[in-house]
Amino acid sequence: MKRQIVRIEDISDIKLLHEGWKNATKGDKYWRKSTHEYEVNLDRNLRSLSHRLREGTWRPSSGHTFRMMTEGKWRDITSFPIEDRIVHYAVVHVFNMSRHFIRRTHGSIKGRGCLSASKQVRKDIRNISHRVEMLNKKNGTAGEIFEVTVVKYDCKKFYPNILKPRLKEKILSKYKGEAAIALLFAIIDAYMPNSERGMSIGALTSQDMGNFFLTMLDLFALENIRTHYYNRYVDDITTLRESKAQAIAAIPRMVEAAEKDGIIFGRIEVYPLRVRRVDFCGYAVGMLNGTLSTRMRPKTVRRYRRRLHIVANHLAAMRADTSQRATVLGGFAAESLRQTIASYEGIALHADTHNLLINLKRNYHEIFRTSDREPHCSRHERERVATA
Repeated sequence: MKRQIVRIEDISDIKLLHEGWKNATKGDKYWRKSTHEYEVNLDRNLRSLSHRLREGTWRPSSGHTFRMMTEGKWRDITSFPIEDRIVHYAVVHVFNMSRHFIRRTHGSIKGRGCLSASKQVRKDIRNISHRVEMLNKKNGTAGEIFEVTVVKYDCKKFYPNILKPRLKEKILSKYKGEAAIALLFAIIDAYMPNSERGMSIGALTSQDMGNFFLTMLDLFALENIRTHYYNRYVDDITTLRESKAQAIAAIPRMVEAAEKDGIIFGRIEVYPLRVRRVDFCGYAVGMLNGTLSTRMRPKTVRRYRRRLHIVANHLAAMRADTSQRATVLGGFAAESLRQTIASYEGIALHADTHNLLINLKRNYHEIFRTSDREPHCSRHERERVATA
């Protein structure tokens, strides 16, 4: 396969850097002091950035690393200055690493998020269950007994353990363009410069390169092990096999292939689908009396209830303060409320959760009414209130 040409002129394009600015200031990031300072002379700053990128004098920041609890785990998250985030966007856009990903790779890819991954797993469960049923009918009682078996692989501390030299080898095998590749390598080396391992959690480039790093493992599973029912969401891999023997036979080969790239599986689970559902991307999917059944994970439901309780208390406190400022700032609460409810309802609508939604709306009827009633608070309104 011919290597893709990447040019520093494309990365330093002013229009692309403007897009990077818009992307880097989405949501709460817009309200950072450093963002407002950069925006005062935005055109001049972007022209300067473009010039430094073309001349090769721009240097990436190592960022600010802090610990944060996410999904029940403490993680080292890195926050980057506004200029780095703009460059990260431009680099990701020009390198376009997603063109090398297989269709069953999900996470940090447009159109292939949690919902897409969950839908693919549901389709796979339906297909393999039908296939296993046909195989058992064909073989009868005398032949091998087939049973849908789930194998789940979890990469141990994936981002901190990525081998930088191996990642660079993979990049050089797919791309050419000295200046652009030198810029990408500088971004890679900026995080933990004295270590051969580690990619930052929080950088847009890390998300793309993490998926790119695991692409060869994806291809190995599909082409060499012939794992047709294979899905990966970032560093969580779920496969479905037609029997326990097939599942166990594939594990050593997957482990060996992963270790060649320095990837270590921290946990490998093997179990029949009839015993436990497939817990993947916020949904628990299984077969119930020959029918596909999809539920929200209990952990997700608990998080939804907890968030609704917090928002209910926040709204009550807002209504207790009748000052004009509190009334306007209520827009913040209403907007946050709308986003929270829309996010969890979006998850629930793709599962068998009719009774759950009825109970939640009954218990938190005031919140659901408020989310429909409160006016939308625009960015200009929030900016006026923040500076008042």
